[in-house]
This record gives sequence, C-alpha cells and structure tokens, in this order.
Amino acid sequence: MRRTVVTLVHAARNLVLACAAAATFVADVAPAAESTLRVAVTTSFVSSGAAAKLTPAFEQRTGIRVKLLVVGSGAALRMARVGEVDATLTHSPDDEQAFINDGLAAVVRKVMSNDMLIAGPADDPAAARGSDAVVALARIAAAGQPFVSRGDDSGTHQLELSLWKQAGINPLGQSWYEEIGGGMPEALQHANRRGAYALVDRGTWLAQRSSLRLKAVVEGDPRMVNHYVAIAARAVGRAPTATAQMWVEWLVSAQARQLIFGLQVDGEPLFALPPPGAR
Repeated sequence: MRRTVVTLVHAARNLVLACAAAATFVADVAPAAESTLRVAVTTSFVSSGAAAKLTPAFEQRTGIRVKLLVVGSGAALRMARVGEVDATLTHSPDDEQAFINDGLAAVVRKVMSNDMLIAGPADDPAAARGSDAVVALARIAAAGQPFVSRGDDSGTHQLELSLWKQAGINPLGQSWYEEIGGGMPEALQHANRRGAYALVDRGTWLAQRSSLRLKAVVEGDPRMVNHYVAIAARAVGRAPTATAQMWVEWLVSAQARQLIFGLQVDGEPLFALPPPGAR
C-alpha cells in the first residue's frame, strides 16, 4: 500500500513538472495579442545579411509577422519616441542613452557587435593606411582626397562626425567631402564609383567587398567598435507591446545567437557576440 502511495505521489509530481514545462514552452513560442511587430532597424542590419537570417527565424518561432523599417539609428529612435515603431535595433550609443534616460526603453539588450573600417582606393593616395582613424582622416583632408559620408544621422554618420571632431576638422562644405543622405550600401557603392574613402561597418564591407575596387585602408582602431542594441520601446503615453519585448529577448536567445555566430563571409564572422546574459 505504501509503495502504491509513493508511486502515485511521484506520478503526480512528474505530471505537474511536465505540465509546467509544457506551459513554459507554449509561453515561449505562442504569439502575443499583437500579430504584427514594427521594428526600425539600421541599414547595416539588412545589408550585412543579418535581417534575412534572423527575421524569418523569429517569425517561424513565434507566428508574429515582423515589419522592418530600414533607417539610420537616429531616425529609428525618433520613430520609437512617437510610437511609429514598437522596437529598434541601433548602434548609436549617445542616441540610445538619451532614449533610455528619457524613460522610453522598456527592455534593452546588447545583441552583437562588429567594428568599422575606412575603405579607400587600393593605391591609397592620401597615405591614410594604418590603425588610427583620426590620423587617417587628417591625412585625407590634407590631401583633399574625396570622402563619401552617409550624411543621414545614422550611427555610422554620428561616429564619423565624432572622428572628424577628434581630428580637429570640420569637413562640411569642403569640395572633397560629399554627403549622400543614404544608407551604407549606397554610400559604399558611391565611394567605389568615385574612388573615394568612406567609413563602413565590417558586416556590410564583407558582404559587398567582392563587387568593389576599394580596399580596407584603416582598421583596428578601438574607437571604431560598433555595438548593436535592441530596445523594446514605450512611446510617450503608451505601454510597450508584448511582441516588442518578445523580439528583444529572442535576439539574445540561444537560437538567435547561433544564427548570428553563423553569419560569415569567406570564413570571416560578420559579428561578435556579447557574453550570455549581458545587459
């Protein structure tokens, strides 16, 4: 009799645990009330090929349709402020911190990182080659060599302006400096046609370099590290959506990290991963 009772107790315990596990699994994959998620993402997230891998995987996992709006980091966070999007993926630390300080970030996660480099003509007429981006920009300016800027308030553009400032140079209005007001692929291709220098993220560079005459001229400067941050937004007067929070948390899940780790071109990884659980 005692054995029967013990057996029944164990069976009941196992049933409770199984139900709990099943409930956890369902909660993990079941779509929230909102079936469509609006996310403003940087152009490099798309041009590097990351969006093509991550977005369908999230949709398949959750049943939530993702609508990507591809803009610069500054524009992405402005859209989130007024409720035009539910979440963002950006790489502009100052803009992100201002957004957080204003109490508009419900969930913030570091997703991945890479670095920037300066691409330029193979013969490097400005003698800019090296690992110091500020010195390189000073040489480009001194030589009057063409430089193509995104000029779109993106994270890349903000970093570029910061590097010019550190070099003590204001390039705006200079005959050799051209702002295109467009995304990273457009800026890189335009620089390629002109034989100009340009600041580019490594993901886009690796994805497109086989079609370019340009070469990597400046790389390895720690000032050009590029962190991608996902934010579930709470626009003024509006609560964050469940789908936005689900998306941000999924981007740091084991499944997403594996997909990011697998993004490579010619054996070179496009992104590095932060330690698990990094905030």
